[in-house]
Amino acid sequence: MDHQPLLLTSTTITTTTTATTTTIIIRLSSILTIILLSLWANHESSKLYLQTTIVPSTLSSLSGHHFNLFFVSNGAADRLIYTSIHFIQHSLYANHLLHSNIPIFHATLSMSNHNLTADVTVTPAKLSNHFIIHLSPNLMTKPDVKAAMAGAIHRGVARVWLLHCAGEALPSFVLDEMVECLAALAGFSGGVNGTSKEEFCLER
Repeated sequence: MDHQPLLLTSTTITTTTTATTTTIIIRLSSILTIILLSLWANHESSKLYLQTTIVPSTLSSLSGHHFNLFFVSNGAADRLIYTSIHFIQHSLYANHLLHSNIPIFHATLSMSNHNLTADVTVTPAKLSNHFIIHLSPNLMTKPDVKAAMAGAIHRGVARVWLLHCAGEALPSFVLDEMVECLAALAGFSGGVNGTSKEEFCLER
């Protein structure tokens, strides 16, 4: 049997070209969307009293790679921080006080090089009015990583804000309770010693 050469008709070529063009357009649109969201988050955060810096993880483990891929490179961490700051500002201050003389302070968000006893911890930096939010790498192993990261970042931002405003005036257990109450108001599940955050805030 003679084998006839495969002939590509103009219709086949046109269909293939159209499909390729559509794929490219979709990919470019996705990239542009991510860039625009990141720029928007940076622009909005410039209006806030807490300025932040996101530090990519240096871990060679999957946790480090996942953090950089899913939260740093696409601006997700910036957006989570902006959402947390905006919520906490409006929870702690009445609208007419938001534009009063509240000093601007700074926080650096980074992933710790080792697992922490808590999902997130906060330490003062060497510079005045600067804090470091440390995320535990085991956050990347949670069943719902996005929710776990959102909750951890929210608590970290709340702790930074309260430390900046009250300093050492607040006993540590009071600070912990206030952080959990702000987390409860934002709708994050969990609690202290097994108590749900809604009950935790109402009981105090």
